[in-house]
Amino acid sequence: MIAGNLFYGEQARIVLLVQAGIFWTIAVGMLAGRRWSLALALLYMLQAILSHLVFIVAYLNNRIESHNVRIAAYEGPTIVLIALYLWIRSSDLIFPRASGS
Repeated sequence: MIAGNLFYGEQARIVLLVQAGIFWTIAVGMLAGRRWSLALALLYMLQAILSHLVFIVAYLNNRIESHNVRIAAYEGPTIVLIALYLWIRSSDLIFPRASGS
């Protein structure tokens, strides 16, 4: 699901390959100790949160998608908590504070 759109068939395979590439890039960057990998991880989590929100709002009144909307609504708080944890743990690394000595 990207921007609230569900993909099927060949398009879904391409989306999964792109997601795997993003995860691989984030993992390699974190193993190498790069700050850009944390920023990329935060951007990916922001995209996931917004994607779920757009999907829920777009299909809220659709009875056919009600089961998928319910699942996305249950996943939402967990994704937000993961993003907040990532933000709290990495904010000092991404945005270093000036020392006031």
